[in-house]
Amino acid sequence: WWAAYGGGGSATLPLVMVDSGNQFSGGYEDFHAIYGDMVDAALTRPTQVDIQAYWWRTDDRVRFYVHVTNTGATTISGATVHAIVYEETHERLTDRFIRQAVATPMANLAPGAVVTYTLDTPDLASVNWDQLRYIALVDQRPPGAAGAYDTLQAAYAEASIAGMPLPKV
Repeated sequence: WWAAYGGGGSATLPLVMVDSGNQFSGGYEDFHAIYGDMVDAALTRPTQVDIQAYWWRTDDRVRFYVHVTNTGATTISGATVHAIVYEETHERLTDRFIRQAVATPMANLAPGAVVTYTLDTPDLASVNWDQLRYIALVDQRPPGAAGAYDTLQAAYAEASIAGMPLPKV
């Protein structure tokens, strides 16, 4: 959020962003309308990558396999692959709570190329495993750029069988 905001001055809660900072807002306003418009605009943007993601639990950790395909016409550089575990539970002012997020820098990816990343969370404590949800995403701050990052694509991760990835590629 702060990278998109550009620093300096002050900001007022709530801080809201869509697409890793491609759109952002802060302060009191008609949250439902403003955030809804941001999400609607994000849904019209073309994706830059295709993601198939799978997860499984080992003890109190989650492992993700994330398959990324560059669907664009240019090489992607400076991107990051993220895996997020959130719990559907009421926590303070929200009904979702991030329990863990892990990331790894992505190697340059030529058009049409496919790469697979494995990401592991640390132990998850005090969670309701039945309420956990799993997301993978790729975002990027374009090379040489400052300011906002941008989401290239995001996807819900599917459960894997016995820790084996189920590639659709």
